[in-house]
Amino acid sequence: MGLFAHGCLAGTHSLGLSCRRRPVRGANTHVLDIGTGGGEMLLSFEPVIRSGLGIDLDSHMVTVAVENGRDIPNVSFVCSSHELENVNGRFDVALNRHAPFALKKLPARLKTGGVFITQQVGERNMANVKQALGQTTANAPIAPEMFDDAGLDLLEFCEYDVDYVVQDIESLIFWLGALDLLHADVDGSGAIADVDAFNAILHGSVTEREFVTNEHRYLAVARARS
Repeated sequence: MGLFAHGCLAGTHSLGLSCRRRPVRGANTHVLDIGTGGGEMLLSFEPVIRSGLGIDLDSHMVTVAVENGRDIPNVSFVCSSHELENVNGRFDVALNRHAPFALKKLPARLKTGGVFITQQVGERNMANVKQALGQTTANAPIAPEMFDDAGLDLLEFCEYDVDYVVQDIESLIFWLGALDLLHADVDGSGAIADVDAFNAILHGSVTEREFVTNEHRYLAVARARS
């Protein structure tokens, strides 16, 4: 039982990690993590950074992050939106994974040459599930031209769309139950309560052993201008 994904994930996910770790690593690096959640990613950088600040709009998640980092003195967490209203100072690196962002707010919070790295869920993510539920496909959450308008120089812009495979029906129900429109781009939890909707999701997407949908992501790396 469990979820697993395959396709070009190994290459693409390692690209995402390498893009993050190259500019992050450094004894004097100050890192801002936007949409930090429980702070797990930011805390994993603790051995190789000078300091880190994680922000999240969800006060409960900030409480979780504070508890997770209680023994790590160089990483802190505050409640703030992606508009960065409770963020002071400038950072060498700003990270954002699957969270809202305000590009035009970033130059004021990045040092000259500072780097912004974001991974965003693509508009074609879980396309067959959205189609079965009658949910419209949104516009692309990010595009290269957005960075120049915000005063950032785009260094890298990547996109991938690969199969995402759920191994068994129990895992599919668990996975869909965790998806709601507050935390995802699909209302999977509502589908579980509707037999017709659930059958529509299964139709044409099940092989002899597994359920297949897709994972669509963007990765962008940009630098603050001098």
